[in-house]
Amino acid sequence: MERSSANDELSHLAHRKTYKVAMDGSAPDITLPGVHLTPSGFVEFAKRKVGEVLMWEHGGFGIVDNGILYWTEIEGIDSLPQLVEFYRIAGKSMDSIPPENLEGIKKLLNALNIQSLPALEERAALIDYAISTGLIKITLDGSEIESWNELIQEITGYRGVSDVKVEHVLTLRDIQKCREESISTYDECVLKRKYGMELSDYPILLKMHVLFEDFKECELFTDPVRKGEHIVIGECGYGEELYLSELFPIMDRYSNTLKDFRELVKSGKVSSYGEYLLLKKKQYTLSDLKDMVAEGLVKVRENGNYSKIVSVEPGDEVILVSEDGTKYALNELFSGAPPELAVPLALNYRNYKKSSAKYYVEWKMLRNVRNDEQRAPKNLEEFKKLAELGMLFYHGKEIKDVIVKGREVYIVLSDGEEIEMYRLVSSRNEFELKEPFGGALKWVRRYTAEGFGERDALKLVLAIKQQEFAKKDKISIKALSKQTGIPPERIEFYLTSDKFKRFGELRGDAFYLHPDIDEFKRSVKVRRDSDYQYVVVDGRNVMYGGEEKEKKKGRVDHIITVVESLKKRGIPEDRIKVIVKNADFNKHRVDDLEKLRELESKGIIESVSYGYDDMEILKIALEELNALIITNDKYREFVGGNIKQEDIDERRIEYTFRGKQFHIKKSSLPKLEKLIEKFKKEE
Repeated sequence: MERSSANDELSHLAHRKTYKVAMDGSAPDITLPGVHLTPSGFVEFAKRKVGEVLMWEHGGFGIVDNGILYWTEIEGIDSLPQLVEFYRIAGKSMDSIPPENLEGIKKLLNALNIQSLPALEERAALIDYAISTGLIKITLDGSEIESWNELIQEITGYRGVSDVKVEHVLTLRDIQKCREESISTYDECVLKRKYGMELSDYPILLKMHVLFEDFKECELFTDPVRKGEHIVIGECGYGEELYLSELFPIMDRYSNTLKDFRELVKSGKVSSYGEYLLLKKKQYTLSDLKDMVAEGLVKVRENGNYSKIVSVEPGDEVILVSEDGTKYALNELFSGAPPELAVPLALNYRNYKKSSAKYYVEWKMLRNVRNDEQRAPKNLEEFKKLAELGMLFYHGKEIKDVIVKGREVYIVLSDGEEIEMYRLVSSRNEFELKEPFGGALKWVRRYTAEGFGERDALKLVLAIKQQEFAKKDKISIKALSKQTGIPPERIEFYLTSDKFKRFGELRGDAFYLHPDIDEFKRSVKVRRDSDYQYVVVDGRNVMYGGEEKEKKKGRVDHIITVVESLKKRGIPEDRIKVIVKNADFNKHRVDDLEKLRELESKGIIESVSYGYDDMEILKIALEELNALIITNDKYREFVGGNIKQEDIDERRIEYTFRGKQFHIKKSSLPKLEKLIEKFKKEE
């Protein structure tokens, strides 16, 4: 408060009205008794008096009080504000300091963030410590100051100090902390106050190899040595010393990384810089990396080629060893340029660890075919079964077998070549399914489960199904033989067996197909308990119903509206299944193909092949899931055989769209509310 009050007084004084008066020799032309004051004494006197200030040439100032002229004279000060500023900066020292030094003193004080020369003098011991340790470097007119005494003598006694340079990386407060802790070197003080590290943390710096990239030709010490104001950490060339401070510009570039690395080392989570980069860039620990190496999943990519890593050598610098014996430093594999580390995404690997899959490739296969089960095997067991049936090919070569070596799975081609299976189950699925199997895995699964496990029998039944889907009434034995490669007499043998009678009747040299709908009505196993578990949405009925009847294009947003409405009512998302046809994935069939694909990728909808989506909906609802059905379709054509009309009516939930609003019809609400109540109780 005192300083603020004093500054207020000085500010008031600096703006006081002044009058210029004539000079007669060395005194003002005023015939009054006079009292000569020192410059600081005059300022102190003027602060207490309200009178007007007189001013004459050559730095003369005066105030008349009770008939007496109180005056001072200071050469080089040409205005009252200058006089006040001089006093504010120098205090009583202004009586002995040449005014020419004022600008130099101001530069010095500004550089040190100190308000006045008296305040600087109060810090004399601190400034002396800072100069001696090199924490502050002060140059006056080209000459470096070596002590406080030299500094104060120069700025107060030498006329014309103008070129003032001050270098320091720490504030005076930080420097004071170092002095209190008896830190004797520049390097230690900056290390602690700027980077938050002790000299005992030097081994952590050694682990962070990136800090020493510019000093690869130097021999680094394991124990640093104090020397003068520096810490010596190594020798370069012919005995040239490497100081710790030479790392500081590099540490500035990696300041956040360095802080994070130090904390992780201190906590024991990493012990090397390579481990740190692995954790930060790939979200893996070194233990995870070793596990993945054992699984055969770690590779190094260089010049477009991959080298598999077979072992890990831990240490201050983690080393990865490839199949051909090449060694790679782990920390060097994160430079952004080849060679680069190639590992699975951390989320994928952790999900695999939580799953029941025995091999990573098996989990990967299941993940990639989740929404593509018509074109790829679900798991390793099914893949092997399809290989035994001769259904799988890789670049035109038949896949004969699947073998396991340790934790890795390989396929064996017809020419004996072995290939990592991991390559085959990428998102592109690099194997092929040959006709008549391609795109028909649903039927392969169904008919192998129903006893068509023999290769030729399976090929024949799938060929018949293709004709059925093509709406053919009959097909000749000759055509079937050409399509499947099975001899005609063998085909005739199969078609007269009991297993094939369900599909049609052999008359002469042609096989006449039964309508598949009749077989469906006979074979479906209806669950007649009312303990419903799911809601199946007739996606095509929803997309093409209501106002879309005339527009012909299906509205994909209707599906989203129905699903969101069911979820709001209390139906869990995993208990909702939306069924559409593969044919709907066509920009001419729906109004927003991209949105439909997005819903499929999220698992919200499931697409079924060919033209029997109603049959698939009924099979799921009546037999597999025992579900309610959101639909306005009465499915009358499916009544018969094992299906009764009430089996369908009891499950149907009718609806309407009013604009964009989805509404359940009143007659159907009780069925849905009963299911919602069931889910609430399960919670």
